Amino acid sequence: MRIERRYTKPGHSPYADIAFRTGIVDMPAAYSQAAADTLAQKFMLKDGVPARLKKVEEAGVPAFLWRSAPDAEALAALPERDRTTGERSAKQVFDRLAGAWTYGAWKAGLFDSEGDAQAFYDEQRYALASGTDAPDPRWLDAGLSWAYGIEAAPAERVVEKIVERVTVVRERERMPDRRKGYTQKAVVGGHKLYLRTGEYDDGRIGEIFIDMHKEGAALRSLLNNFAIAVSLGLQYGVPLDEYVDAFTYTRFEPSGPVTGNDSIKYATSILDYVFRELGVSYLNRTDLAHVDAAEGSFDALGKGADEGKASEDAAARLVSKGLTRSRPEKLRLMNGAAAQGDGPRVTALAAVRASGIGAVAGATALKAEPQERGQAAAEPGVLVLSEAAADRHNKAKTRDYENTACPACANYTLTSTGKGLVCETCGSAMDAS
Repeated sequence: MRIERRYTKPGHSPYADIAFRTGIVDMPAAYSQAAADTLAQKFMLKDGVPARLKKVEEAGVPAFLWRSAPDAEALAALPERDRTTGERSAKQVFDRLAGAWTYGAWKAGLFDSEGDAQAFYDEQRYALASGTDAPDPRWLDAGLSWAYGIEAAPAERVVEKIVERVTVVRERERMPDRRKGYTQKAVVGGHKLYLRTGEYDDGRIGEIFIDMHKEGAALRSLLNNFAIAVSLGLQYGVPLDEYVDAFTYTRFEPSGPVTGNDSIKYATSILDYVFRELGVSYLNRTDLAHVDAAEGSFDALGKGADEGKASEDAAARLVSKGLTRSRPEKLRLMNGAAAQGDGPRVTALAAVRASGIGAVAGATALKAEPQERGQAAAEPGVLVLSEAAADRHNKAKTRDYENTACPACANYTLTSTGKGLVCETCGSAMDAS
């Protein structure tokens, strides 16, 4: 093809009529600041350009289109730190871009003559320098091999990654119609507060209610709706400890000393108190409770001989009469004992949790009152067994124990002596008759 010159003249530099701004890098004066920044930051090589180059002769190619390559001998004579440099002028970028395009077109046989190739080379350089915008970013590495004999750094491969997010929404686990829980009354910084909980059959908390005494309608409504939001979260599977970690140590009024709660003595806010109480009661977070000075002092007194013994009305105090439909008076509280033998030690508390009945006091369990003294209850009235009665009965027979339960601890560990029966578990003695 034939190329007609419009802006350049043969034998003259295409940059002769174009003004350049000199500085750290030379830029065309017509370039905007944004265009100059783009050319300097994206196109110009900061380093890696060989400081000494030589032309590589190629048959059939005009001399001005010969490729350049590093001059190994000349570079060896330079200190190592001076062997590479960078592009310091926009003219270097324009020369390598236009030169690479012209060289490729010549190799493809597109020009009618060498003069057409020279005209194309000059016109392209003039067009790049006289414009007001930087070259297309797709040409960033064009001409590096032709102008400097170096390979362009491998372009970062951008791979479109499609991420499918699968969200599993847990269905709401609704509370049973008849459910247990507890009510805790306390005074936080002079403000009376009632905290009520609702539990599933297995003892997990599923709802809370927060009521404050003589507070404004706005605060009561906010607390009620906050309690509903927390309850819904619990029923949809949000762990209680997430709420505890989020709302403990929050600080706002009302706050101050707490009365009416045997574990928590100070709260920095209503929410701090509520979730401290829930953490202590349901998560065994003793780190959230405060030490009672009266119980922790060196002269604290216990309960004497009655300490650890269950009172006759302990079951009625721990179990709701309405929940059990007036059955608490038929129950008595028994001290739990570990299973004997080589098998795993089963505590009364573990038995209670396994049974789904949440009435415990320390290591105690609720049992139905036996029909006759010395006999374990076997009818459906049994609420909790610290261990399977049949298993203990079989162990008793293999170890020469009496075939009856101890009336004090309900274990089958009674042995016969000359004066009567003695329980090896709790040490209780009874008449053989």
